[in-house]
Amino acid sequence: GEEKPRHPRGVLVLNFMASWCEPCQRELPQLLAVWREYKAKGVRLVLLSNDSLQDKSSLVKLVEKMGIECDVLLDPYRLAAKRFGIEGIPHTLVFSREGQLKSRAEGAKPDFETWLRSALDTALDAKP
Repeated sequence: GEEKPRHPRGVLVLNFMASWCEPCQRELPQLLAVWREYKAKGVRLVLLSNDSLQDKSSLVKLVEKMGIECDVLLDPYRLAAKRFGIEGIPHTLVFSREGQLKSRAEGAKPDFETWLRSALDTALDAKP
């Protein structure tokens, strides 16, 4: 058969968080700032919130207050979190263009911005 052209995928950052999580709120400005620098290189950021359906309005307020323009998905039953073995938040996963998990940050990191830049550089440089 004829081989289909591959569509290049970008590096993916999944950040598991919630609007009520103070460490998550402290980490978000750094996460967003680094993502804004890297998104032109093909980095996609998705926030996965485990806010309950009843707390959805708190999440909407947080998105508006922080000017979040990346994808924000509600995971009230923690299905995505369970799929990736996420126990606590904040928790950040960085995947290569090929979908391989390259880096993970569990909990709040004092050097989060430095860690994220390094993780993104590694994922962007990863060879298939």
